[in-house]
Amino acid sequence: MKVRRIFDYLHPYLFGLYPVLFLAAYNKKQLEISYITPYILIIIAAVTVLLVILRFLFKNRRKAAVFLSLFIGVFFSYGHIRFLTKDVRISEAIGPDHLLVPLAFFIIIWGFIYIKRTRRKLEKITQFLNIVSVFLVAYSIGDIGLYKSRNPYRASKTGMATFDTASQTSSVDNYPDIYYIVPDRYSSEQTLRDIYQYDNSEFIKFLRSKGFYVVDNARSNYHKTAMSLASSLNMRHLLYLEDELGKKYEDWYPLYDMIENSEVVRYLKSKGYLYIHMGTWWKPTSKNPYADIDYSITSLSEFGSLFFGTTLLYPLCDKMGISSVFTDPWKIHYQRVLFKFEQLAKIPSLKSPKFVFVHFNFPHPPYLFDKDGNYVPLKEARGRDRYTDQLTFANKKFIELIGSLIKASPTPPIIIIQSDEGPFPVRYAADELKFKWKEAAEEELNEKFGILNAIYLPGNEEHQWYPSVTPVNTFRIIFNRYFNENFELLPDKSFAVSSDEHPYDFIDVTNILVK
Repeated sequence: MKVRRIFDYLHPYLFGLYPVLFLAAYNKKQLEISYITPYILIIIAAVTVLLVILRFLFKNRRKAAVFLSLFIGVFFSYGHIRFLTKDVRISEAIGPDHLLVPLAFFIIIWGFIYIKRTRRKLEKITQFLNIVSVFLVAYSIGDIGLYKSRNPYRASKTGMATFDTASQTSSVDNYPDIYYIVPDRYSSEQTLRDIYQYDNSEFIKFLRSKGFYVVDNARSNYHKTAMSLASSLNMRHLLYLEDELGKKYEDWYPLYDMIENSEVVRYLKSKGYLYIHMGTWWKPTSKNPYADIDYSITSLSEFGSLFFGTTLLYPLCDKMGISSVFTDPWKIHYQRVLFKFEQLAKIPSLKSPKFVFVHFNFPHPPYLFDKDGNYVPLKEARGRDRYTDQLTFANKKFIELIGSLIKASPTPPIIIIQSDEGPFPVRYAADELKFKWKEAAEEELNEKFGILNAIYLPGNEEHQWYPSVTPVNTFRIIFNRYFNENFELLPDKSFAVSSDEHPYDFIDVTNILVK
């Protein structure tokens, strides 16, 4: 009898878990299973509570379980159906949500009434739902398991090597604070001029007037954030990963591991530096367990936002104008950007020396800021004009920040403002998975690799910067200059990968970018 009861209640749990497992399987190449554990636990708890309530309402365990499975199906399939019908409109003012939300509630209410009134024992439908739910969950778990077995996580063997460093030659108190600020997808001056018809010369003039070395026509070493940060924060190219992991290895987690536990941070902490971290909603920089101070605004993760957007709760919260970390991740993203600027202005007063890593998803889309920093609703936050509006506001904030950091720092700081990649070319943005970088046009490569790269080194008249310098050499030059190291400078090469499906199949595109 007890076994039968268990099977009567089985399918709501499995149907509840399937949406999480489905999204995890779909994003398996850039996702660790630990990311989804909180959502699995929440769903198990929620299904249990709802079953208790529905058991009381229906006075029948099978009816309670069948209705809950119906509710779960409608609740979690809403976002997927909305995506498939996003172009269906009765008029300009009446879109998919106006049609689908009433339909969803009709199905839920009709299902409740029908199941409540039926005299059927629902034994066969229970068996059917159990079979379907077991198949769906087993398929997703099998998909993830097969992928992980073919691509077992392997940390880089050489990526975590410790450099031999010179002995400490000066007092820790005399070391400058180092700010490594990464404005994601901030494009080069040339790309902004040629592709976006945007004149960024005033901002570049400001930087140079403050003593920044601004690299003309700067370019990144890689075209994706994960690769760029893994390279710059470990002061090395990533070609050795191609040998260690293989060109067909698909999992991105070794790159994420290199970002989280980087050579630059380990080196500076060995010199007595405090590590302050400010990340984004993107999991690899959202938090850092090695940071001494981690500034963040709590919100849904990238996976959480994606998952929340598939549910019926999203349009309801949007319609009611409710804004919280669980209902409006974009408003939180907007607030997070401003929060980081506020906190950065306060950091000079903290004990030195300190290394401050700041990853801004800004001017990265969505373009939630207008030129003056006002909030732009998500449905309007698209388009190239919005990108340049957001970049205009970014310039204003960086001008304020630079003045504040230089003025308030007891010892003149090192400030690096260096984007990781340029904006997406139109063809790439349209279909990232099918886009082949081997076939990319020269203009597309220049747009994706063109970046802002500006470095402020106090008291460094005899700097080692040069016109073709790339991010891979940034910290090598700084450590040589300020810590008397003797790191050899690496070739300033740029690499794409054959496709996002194969992140370790590198293609040297330097000759196309440098002419």
